Amino acid sequence: MLHLPLLHKLNLKFSAWTMSKVSVRHHAIVLSESKILKFCPEDVHKVFGIPCGHRNVRGRDGFILPEAVQFIKGTLGMDKTGVHSLKAAEEFLLRDISESSSKLEKDYFQIAFVIFVMGHVLAPTTKHDYATIDYWGALANTEAISQFNWCEYVLESLLEAVRRVKNNMLAGNLNTNLVGCHLWLQVFFLDNINLGMFNKRHDVLPRIGAYDQASMRKIGTSVLSCYNCTVMSTLQRVCCSMVSFQIVCCNVCFGLAKYNSGETKMYAMSAPSTQNAMKIVLTNHQLVVKEARALGMTQKQCQEQFMDLQHRQPL
Repeated sequence: MLHLPLLHKLNLKFSAWTMSKVSVRHHAIVLSESKILKFCPEDVHKVFGIPCGHRNVRGRDGFILPEAVQFIKGTLGMDKTGVHSLKAAEEFLLRDISESSSKLEKDYFQIAFVIFVMGHVLAPTTKHDYATIDYWGALANTEAISQFNWCEYVLESLLEAVRRVKNNMLAGNLNTNLVGCHLWLQVFFLDNINLGMFNKRHDVLPRIGAYDQASMRKIGTSVLSCYNCTVMSTLQRVCCSMVSFQIVCCNVCFGLAKYNSGETKMYAMSAPSTQNAMKIVLTNHQLVVKEARALGMTQKQCQEQFMDLQHRQPL
């Protein structure tokens, strides 16, 4: 996640268009009958570099007792500032953490980092300062964080968001929240089509490191014009609330690299000092869309979207 570029604002029209092209049932972006871009959890790992382990975040391994949830909230101060407040997690991350810090402090730095990144980047919800707790069981043992399949969780959350957006489109609702990690969807799409002179080098991993604010917006706008120019007129207005955060990644983070501290094996990012501070500028936004036909979809595409909504099976 330290490769995440400084993004002041995402191209929301591009996000809405890519989400409208996703087939939830087939886990793919369907551009035409012959142009289908299938994706899987490993593709999330390729973009962000987050763990793609063998344990299910929402499965039996991710179970957590209510007492443990309350203890985490109390330690991070989330019981004071709000039930699921991300602001409390941010404040905890700004504390001074070093190798001389206690194991408990290091453990909760990891927990706070995961909660912050999940709530603002990987699985954002409709409220920008709140996070769900259905993945907290995977945080109970910090040494096992990297054993969980965070990529699958991110993908499931995105597909749930796609279902909601499509449902609103088909219902003719003018207001809908654009949630889920549509940033990943943008990068995945741009990485898997031929952009000619705008193609990015594929020797950069994680792939998010190959993109920046200017190129993503420019290419996204060009793609909309190329594939479906009618999308540009379907968004009557976009309301954005800009929230800027600065994370000081001192020693212990999200299970992406390893280091040994005495006899205790920890999982950490390579961020030994505050000089490696990471700034994340994220957008909490509300997107306005019209009914499905305004996107220029054919009857067959509308039927496919309707079938996706009818097959709401666990992913």
